[in-house]
Amino acid sequence: MTLVSVVIPTYNRAGLLMGRALPSALAQTHADLDIHVVGDGTDDATVRAMAAVSDPRVRFTNLPHAAYPDDPEARWCAIGVPAINHGLDTARGEWVCVLADDDAYPPERTARMLEEDDADLVYGRTEVVGHGVYGSFPPGADAFTDGAYLLRASLGYRYDAESWRRGVPADHDLRARMASGLAGRIAFLDEVVYRYWPAHKVPPT
Repeated sequence: MTLVSVVIPTYNRAGLLMGRALPSALAQTHADLDIHVVGDGTDDATVRAMAAVSDPRVRFTNLPHAAYPDDPEARWCAIGVPAINHGLDTARGEWVCVLADDDAYPPERTARMLEEDDADLVYGRTEVVGHGVYGSFPPGADAFTDGAYLLRASLGYRYDAESWRRGVPADHDLRARMASGLAGRIAFLDEVVYRYWPAHKVPPT
């Protein structure tokens, strides 16, 4: 089977991580997974919860808490980037994807996206919980959310920790670079592949 790496950055949300995000990753019908939960200097509750996880597909690393801008908007643009990039740097899979610790994957998500095996980037729609479904074709920075893609690891894409200096969220910046600069085939899956619980901003629907 094809190994897929799922990067889950987390910070002080053990309840959501253990009750929503991680179970949804483990429930994928495509079972060949490398799930790396990366703490951004997260709390003892998360460390204890992860220590109790026995599934061999799951790894946990707790990094020192990153330094972020003081300005709230700039901080929002940069939050979690070091943890995500560490997960991408240490991914073992042929494909990589990111799952926020308060969101979820539908069970068939990975299997359905892997059917596009001649693509380099596969993306789909997002259910913005309480606000409808988001996502469109052709690809662009606003065509999909951060959790709604599957990317070949060999392409080496990383989040820009300095994008906040341009007033651009790191996830938006990455999607823009992928959509405009990817030489390989981009495939669109016209179904929900990500469930997003908005906490700060809501994408347009």
